[in-house]
Amino acid sequence: MFALFESIYNWINSIGLNSFTNGFLLFQVIFFGMYLALHYYMEKENITAMKYVRTELNNLDSSLNIKELNKEINKIFGKLKENNPYRVQWERYFSRVKKENSIDEKIRVEPFFGYDVMHDTLGKRNILDNGSGIHVSLGVLGTFIGLAIGLSGLNMADPDLLREGVSGLIGGMKTAFYTSVLGVVFSILWIFIDSLITRQRNKEIEWHINKLHYFLNADDEEIFLNRLEKIQQQQTEQMKTLLTDALEKAMVPFVQTIEKGNQEISQQMKEQNETSLEHLHLMKNQSDEMANRIMDGVSASMNESIHEFSQVLRLSQENQNRMNSLLENTVEQFNQAAESNSNMIHKTENMVSTFANLSEQMDETQRNYSAAQENLINAVNDIGNIQSLMVEHTETQKEMISHQQSFMSKSDELVNQFVAFGERMAEVQNSMIETLVEKTDLVSKRFEELSNELVEASNNQREASRDSADFMERAKVAIAELVPLSESLTATINGLSELAESIVEMKDMQEVMIPKLDSWNTALVEDMRRFMTVTSDHLNGVTQQTRYSREQWESAAKHFESIKDELNSTMISFKDNMNQGVSETFKLFDEELREAVVHFKLMGEQYRNSVEHLTEYVNQIEEKVEQGV
Repeated sequence: MFALFESIYNWINSIGLNSFTNGFLLFQVIFFGMYLALHYYMEKENITAMKYVRTELNNLDSSLNIKELNKEINKIFGKLKENNPYRVQWERYFSRVKKENSIDEKIRVEPFFGYDVMHDTLGKRNILDNGSGIHVSLGVLGTFIGLAIGLSGLNMADPDLLREGVSGLIGGMKTAFYTSVLGVVFSILWIFIDSLITRQRNKEIEWHINKLHYFLNADDEEIFLNRLEKIQQQQTEQMKTLLTDALEKAMVPFVQTIEKGNQEISQQMKEQNETSLEHLHLMKNQSDEMANRIMDGVSASMNESIHEFSQVLRLSQENQNRMNSLLENTVEQFNQAAESNSNMIHKTENMVSTFANLSEQMDETQRNYSAAQENLINAVNDIGNIQSLMVEHTETQKEMISHQQSFMSKSDELVNQFVAFGERMAEVQNSMIETLVEKTDLVSKRFEELSNELVEASNNQREASRDSADFMERAKVAIAELVPLSESLTATINGLSELAESIVEMKDMQEVMIPKLDSWNTALVEDMRRFMTVTSDHLNGVTQQTRYSREQWESAAKHFESIKDELNSTMISFKDNMNQGVSETFKLFDEELREAVVHFKLMGEQYRNSVEHLTEYVNQIEEKVEQGV
């Protein structure tokens, strides 16, 4: 082995390290392509088979029954190659179905078309799993070869040879580096290609798994019902077989006894003398007639028993059909109950939404009532302000009345002062007139007239001045009092206008809200009535369904009891008929056997008489012969 490796190293040194590196890198590239092509070639058959099966399964009618589906899918897989893994897996399933005679029923297909099974069958990864490691191993191989060749050229004795050996070592390291890098690159590229192929293959396999499960898989309830039906059929067939076997076993000894008796009789008849051939023929005919009568009796009793058993089976089948119909009605009633419950839930949801809307409307009404209450509070406050202003106005009027009273008193004082002034003027004039009377009477008269006119004018002027002063004072007081009163009246008028507007708005809101509240109350009452009606209807429906279900179960129980009673009575009657038939058969056999014994006895007596007659005849012949001799 050492010489072999040494020759390989010498050959590499002879061709040159660069040539070896180029050749080894080319070998890695060619190996990568060939290994990938080998994987495609080995998986091409599975890919083609999966595409063909996918196309045919898409064109398959899913409304077919399970028996026809199994046959159609078997035809599809029958067109694949015999050694195809997909076909082999299908044949495992189909042979399992045919073996248990369940081609017309669904079974669980996970053991045949489950995720793990299909991936193990169609998603083989022998080449894909080994590719990455092989490429890395080739790179490592080139690395070791390059390092070995580089180290083999080192010579520590001569510096020149050592320098050349270092250059060779560097070349060997280049070879090792290039081959390792290319092997790692191919390994990474292989891992990427592996992930793409695996992802696509997993999608394809999962589609086939889901499609085959959709066509062939069955749940536990369906399997249980199918198995129950098959068990009932098997029990029926077993019961038929057992009854038939029991009848055959019960009749075999009897038939054997009859055959044995016939054989003994025939043997005895054969052993008789030829002279009793006619009697033997007569015996044979009688025995045949007896056997026919016995067989007719047995066949009649068996036919009657089989007819009664067939009636029992027919009754059991009818009862089973009734039970199936009862179960279907019960299932329909449960479905109707589920629909009524869903309708009730839907109505309850509508009612809840109605109550939610009603609560929102009540909240809005509450907010409107709150706004109206605030407006009323503002109106009450405005009315309170008006009342306070009226109180203030009343106090102002009282003050004005007091001012007017003081003004009247002052006016009376002024009038009194004017009167006193007039009296003083009159006294002065009188004194002047007295002094001047003597001078001129005309002047005095004139002065007297003038004084009278002056008195009148002064009175008029006094009254006018008093009236003007009173008016001015009143005007001042009124102006002084009316200035704050006008402001309060303005505020009051504004408050009254706002109050009137708020009252009008409140009235409008009440006019709008009262119909809404009436409609809401009416709707609420109607909703409550509908809710109570629906609730009562639902409760009545549930009660009726419960009552009907109880009646159905009671009737089913009674029906099962009647079936049980009928089966018991049928089995009892069948047992009685069997006993009666067997007893009658044995009775007929005893009678026939008694008649046969009597007949044999008569025949024996006749045979004895005939022998005696024959003996006498032979003796007479002997006597005649002796006499003749």
